[in-house]
Amino acid sequence: RNFFRTAMTQQHNLSVEGGTPDATFRFSTGLLEQEGIVPNTKFQRVNFRLTGSAKLGKIFNISSSWLYTISNNNKAPKGTASYYPNLINWPLDSDARDYINADGTRKPIRTNLPVSGGFTDLSAEVDNPFWDVNKNVSTDKTDRITGNINLSATPYKWWNLTTIIGADQFSTEGLYLVHPQSRWGFVTRGLISNYQQNFRGLNGTFRSTFTKTINKIFTNSLTVGAYVEDSKRSITSQRGERFYEPDFISINNTDPLSRDAKLTREQIRKVRFFGNYTLGYNNIAFLTLSGTREGVSTLTSNFQDKQPFFNYGSASGSFIFSDLAFVKKAKWLEYGKFRMSYATSGKAPYVPYVIDYSFGSQITTGGGYALGVFGNNFDLQPEFSKNFEIGGELQFLKRRLTIDVAYFDNRVSKQIVSNRLSYGTGFVLKYINGGELSAKGIEIQIKGTPIKTKNFIWDATLNF
Repeated sequence: RNFFRTAMTQQHNLSVEGGTPDATFRFSTGLLEQEGIVPNTKFQRVNFRLTGSAKLGKIFNISSSWLYTISNNNKAPKGTASYYPNLINWPLDSDARDYINADGTRKPIRTNLPVSGGFTDLSAEVDNPFWDVNKNVSTDKTDRITGNINLSATPYKWWNLTTIIGADQFSTEGLYLVHPQSRWGFVTRGLISNYQQNFRGLNGTFRSTFTKTINKIFTNSLTVGAYVEDSKRSITSQRGERFYEPDFISINNTDPLSRDAKLTREQIRKVRFFGNYTLGYNNIAFLTLSGTREGVSTLTSNFQDKQPFFNYGSASGSFIFSDLAFVKKAKWLEYGKFRMSYATSGKAPYVPYVIDYSFGSQITTGGGYALGVFGNNFDLQPEFSKNFEIGGELQFLKRRLTIDVAYFDNRVSKQIVSNRLSYGTGFVLKYINGGELSAKGIEIQIKGTPIKTKNFIWDATLNF
């Protein structure tokens, strides 16, 4: 009861906005500070957002939004030997708050701990929970900026052009430290592991939309466009042991012979061409067709001629039969719609460099490179899903009762999974098309408004 604390949370927001009929802006900033109930844990976030829009003549419109965020996260240690299991098993006759000596060293429960190498063997006793959360450090610090610029043009009433450019860039520094006087840090005389992750993502979307109504009955909408994405990620990590000064947090405070460093870089590129056509008849019947051709760099190979592009699409239709003249005569039916859809989608591997052989740097004697844990797969293909649905919606009693019934059949083929391998292959894991999923069934949703007055509305929903 003396370990956990009453946590406080505070949040402050400030915004300023203004503009004219042709241009607007809004600036906002916020602060969030949230303590954890575990001592020495806290999350802090500060953000700044700027948005604006403007009309450029009679044809062009431009808008933009940017967000800058700074966040710090002080976390509690995790695992089977962390503060929580130790707190549960801590002796009732020992005050856990008395965990440190006057000189800053760890105070064990027992005074007869064994001696190893001339030092008291602190690994023979679990860590005091207060020592664990105050001396074994785990933190993350992130600086992130995201934003987009949206430019649209309407040269004619029936033609609209839109371009969206987006960016996402962040840098995260992480630290994990085990104090040399902790149970798991005593053998290595301390351990520190830190990393810095840098990410930069750019994307762009271009759309051209044509709309036309024929004889005031037939509505047509055609959209064609393209999407591109380029993301780069680099992770620099270091690890060291054997501290010189027990309370100095730095990789420079470790024995040079114990240090290890690693650099990881990856890049993924995507391109997508898409089209969508919608035909409507008298606001009663609608038909929509769409198609997409997508290419992803994670499907490419330096040694084989592999096709990085794959296709998918969809078709859907709906019919509002309650708008037919003879159905309107049925006073008990307020609204009725029938719908049906069939859609396919494709997905490439979400991690790069799984098609070809991959090599990793070695820290053993002699160094160099060797094949990694993951085996390659020249035959890896995109994952595909097929979704079929047919259903209807009915509304009664002045739309206070709604019944929605749908039958669905969803299937996934060539699912990309990370499969365990025999050690005899020389690898441990391998991405394969090794999964198939199927889900089918009936969904029923009933929504009603039992009570509806001028000052009170009660809505109820039942799903099956």
